[in-house]
Amino acid sequence: MKFTSAKVPTSPQFQDLTGKTFHRLTVARFAGMVGIKAYWHCQCACGGKATVAGNHLKTGNVKSCGCLLTARSKDLAGRRFYRWLVLQRSQEKKQYWLCRCDCGTEMNVHGSSLIRGLSHSCGCWRSEVSAQNIRTLQNRMRAERRRSKTKHRDPLAPKPSIATGSAEM
Repeated sequence: MKFTSAKVPTSPQFQDLTGKTFHRLTVARFAGMVGIKAYWHCQCACGGKATVAGNHLKTGNVKSCGCLLTARSKDLAGRRFYRWLVLQRSQEKKQYWLCRCDCGTEMNVHGSSLIRGLSHSCGCWRSEVSAQNIRTLQNRMRAERRRSKTKHRDPLAPKPSIATGSAEM
């Protein structure tokens, strides 16, 4: 996020939130402005850090650094979603799960993508489906060509004569 100004505004409407606590977040210092929104560096009760817009702190839209979402999320370990087998919660990213695809590839996948069915595989499934679709299309085209050769002839073309084998006019 690129702040347009890191100076604390002197406007009478501006409210200094330094030291105040909102749910699990304690405001450490002013971060800067983005447009007309003031952002604040906050320390979470879990030890995490977050930079949050002041209006989100005041309204309660943001209550933690993300740890509440992680704590409330269901344990997906051992569950299967399409070609993904969930191994464990990701060590690197919150809300992500380490998953193994049926092809053997391991990746971190966002939990909501698994639950909502937005992620089916590491990409191997798409490749297989594309190859299958190409084969199906090729087979249909071959069958159509065979049918068109036997059923449909040009109505203006001369008809072959059965007895002589030559074209009649």
